[in-house]
This record gives sequence, C-alpha cells and structure tokens, in this order.
Amino acid sequence: MFEYEAVGSNASPFNTTAYPNFNAVVHFSYSLDGSSNEEFITSGVLVAPSWILTAGHNFFVQTLRPILHQPQE
Repeated sequence: MFEYEAVGSNASPFNTTAYPNFNAVVHFSYSLDGSSNEEFITSGVLVAPSWILTAGHNFFVQTLRPILHQPQE
C-alpha cells in the first residue's frame, strides 16, 4: 500500500488525531452509457447514506452539451 493510500484509508500509523479522517471520501467507477464497462474512475465525499458529492466534470459529456452560440458566416 502506498503511503497516500494508507492516509486516505485511515490505516495505521495514520489513524490518529494527528491526521485528518478520510472515512467520508469514496472512490467509484462508472460508465456513461449505463453498462458495466466502468470506463471512468473518480472520487467524491459521502454526504448522506446514498449521496456522493463529486465534481460536475465527472459526468460531463461533450456530445450532450447544448450549443449556446453558433457563429454566423
């Protein structure tokens, strides 16, 4: 286990009050098409039993982005 993994999982010797508690930090993998391919891996913070707060860019799909401005020729 790398040291940063030990810190993030509150493993010994980092499971003391001298270090922050990372119990609420989670990582997950997913696929944008709903399949089990797990194309992406990301992290977030557990804010409720079934809610994860993560960055919006984790689920940004360029092809689904609305066109806000089309330059005129």
